[in-house]
Amino acid sequence: VQALVDTMALELRQAAAGGARRLVLTPGNYGMDFLKGGTLDLPGQVPVVRCSNFVGEALDSARLEGFHKILLVGHIGKFVKLAGGIFNTHSRWADGRTEIFCAHAALCGADRETAQTLMDSATTDACLALVKEAGLEKAVLSSLLAAIQDHLDRRAGEGVQVGAVLFSNQFGPLG
Repeated sequence: VQALVDTMALELRQAAAGGARRLVLTPGNYGMDFLKGGTLDLPGQVPVVRCSNFVGEALDSARLEGFHKILLVGHIGKFVKLAGGIFNTHSRWADGRTEIFCAHAALCGADRETAQTLMDSATTDACLALVKEAGLEKAVLSSLLAAIQDHLDRRAGEGVQVGAVLFSNQFGPLG
């Protein structure tokens, strides 16, 4: 675990030493594949660093290295956890995916049956299908993204612009 964090910190240090002040962080292969697909139009030479499950450590290191603009790109299965303030996205550390989906769906008007089905869902893609079927997709994604933004802003601190792009392999870009 520490080796992954140390490797990430080294990559961030090297990118900063090269003069970069903007950065893209992604947990792994899904994010890298999404970026290679060209859905996002990234300006110039923005370094992309894999942060694995250590989103919090990556943000902390990036801030310390002087990055001012950070974009996180990740699968909804990992990044929905950010809406609950969970910055280590490994399932062994904390899961909460369906609980977070359920809470935001309830805030957006989901009935008890939908909430229970969300809680019983095995994947975030199943959760997405459910909120879509309930006519709540836009409201729930908006609520999740707002919560993610709040947690990212708090963790990144003053003087750092941070944001997140969420996607699903099944449903594509989500917000």
